Amino acid sequence: MAVTHYSTPTIIVLDEMQVMLDTVTEMLDNYYHVIGVTSFGTLLKTMPNCNPSLFLLDTEISRPSFYSAGNVEISSGFDIARQIRKMPKFAKTQILFMTAVAKVETITNAIKCGGGGVIVKPPSKVVLLGKINYLLSPVTVTIAQTEKILTTDTKFSQLAFSMLVTRMKTLYAKYHTKETLQTFAEEITGFIEKSKVLMAADYETIGQL
Repeated sequence: MAVTHYSTPTIIVLDEMQVMLDTVTEMLDNYYHVIGVTSFGTLLKTMPNCNPSLFLLDTEISRPSFYSAGNVEISSGFDIARQIRKMPKFAKTQILFMTAVAKVETITNAIKCGGGGVIVKPPSKVVLLGKINYLLSPVTVTIAQTEKILTTDTKFSQLAFSMLVTRMKTLYAKYHTKETLQTFAEEITGFIEKSKVLMAADYETIGQL
């Protein structure tokens, strides 16, 4: 079956609660192509056809299932991540976890199974977009997406981020070039990496590791 290619990076979101899928999709669909699934079985059927750039997985699963190909029970998002990592095509695809409560063991398990971070549900838009943008930079975040943030996005802001955007808008107005946009992309990546506002989990939890 042919793989469908989209103009923006594809994110597959797995959560058993449809309301959470709808919430996350609403936060992301202006920036990414989002596919929501409620089970591991549906995920398996979906992922080969859309070439995802990132998996956003809920850590909690209330209805465990048996994955015959891996001869293993799937009872958490971590189990799903481990199986994804065994698939050559998705061995290096980014994985981000959502959890109701961020505990030390949650973050530890996320790291051990190849995850790029943990965010607490329900996520704030700024944290979710910030973490995803960081995980996908610089490979799949394009100049066009950076330009969209510069020119159209007013909601994706905290004070420091807003100041950064304002400064870069001024620079971009004066020097309307791809080099200016690339500079912004590099600066925003650094901001996301260092800012407490955009951390995937709270500093107190990380500090206990």
